[in-house]
Amino acid sequence: MNLSDTQSLLGDLVREHPARARVFERFRIDYCCGGHRSLLEVCAAQHVDLPEICGALGQLETTPDEPAAEAWAHGRLASLIDHIVATHHELLRRELPRLAGLLERVRQAHGEKHAD
Repeated sequence: MNLSDTQSLLGDLVREHPARARVFERFRIDYCCGGHRSLLEVCAAQHVDLPEICGALGQLETTPDEPAAEAWAHGRLASLIDHIVATHHELLRRELPRLAGLLERVRQAHGEKHAD
């Protein structure tokens, strides 16, 4: 991520690249209710090192989420199943508890406003 992107709003940055949310969480930056603030503004207010967070965000840009897909149509079904379990199921095992916590925070912050 370029330092020129620091004027971008946190909410916009996460919408453009959802994996940025993990970086903001690591730095304890609220990108949900605080998503209307710029990265520069938040770093100054919370005394977060701007070049450090830009470096962490920049690593996301250069790190692919997953290696190029193999030609599964010509491979063994067992290999495809192993890949799905190791890659996608493992991701869910790691991410669902984190997402459940985030969902609870959103419910507490906004639940009464949007109760049906």
